Amino acid sequence: MRKFKFTLQSVHNVRELREEKEQTVFARLSKDASEAEERLFEVSRKILSAMNSYTHSMRGGTALDPVVLDLHSKHIAALERLKQRIIAEVEQKKSACREQAKRLSNAARDVKVTAKLREKQKAVHDLEAAKSEQNTLDEITSAKHARLAGETNG
Repeated sequence: MRKFKFTLQSVHNVRELREEKEQTVFARLSKDASEAEERLFEVSRKILSAMNSYTHSMRGGTALDPVVLDLHSKHIAALERLKQRIIAEVEQKKSACREQAKRLSNAARDVKVTAKLREKQKAVHDLEAAKSEQNTLDEITSAKHARLAGETNG
C-alpha cells in the first residue's frame, strides 16, 4: 500500500510558522499593552497621592507658602499631562493588539483550511487504498475459485 503524502504539506508548514509568528507578536503586543496600563495605574496613584499632599498642606492651619502651592499645582499638572500621554499610548497599544488579533485569527483560519484539506486527502487516500486492497482480495478469491473449479472439472 502506498504511503499517504499530503500534496500541500509545505504550504501547511508555512502557514503553521506564520501562525506561530503572529501568536508571538500578539503576545508581545499584549504584554506591552498590559505594561502601559500598569504605568497608567501608577501615574493615577501618584496623582491621587499628590492631590492628597496638596490638600493636606492646605489644611495645615499654617500660613500657606505660595511657592509650595505653585509647586504642588505644577506637579499635579505635569502628572495629568503624563497620564494623558499614557492613556493615548494604552489606546494605541490596544488598537495594535486588536489588529494583531485579526492577523492571528486569519493565520489560524488558514492553518485550519489546509488541515481540513489534508484530512480530506487522507480520507480519499484511505478509501482508495481500501478499494485497492479489496480488489486484490477479490482477484485472489476469484483465482482460487477458478483453480478449484478447474481441478474438479479435470
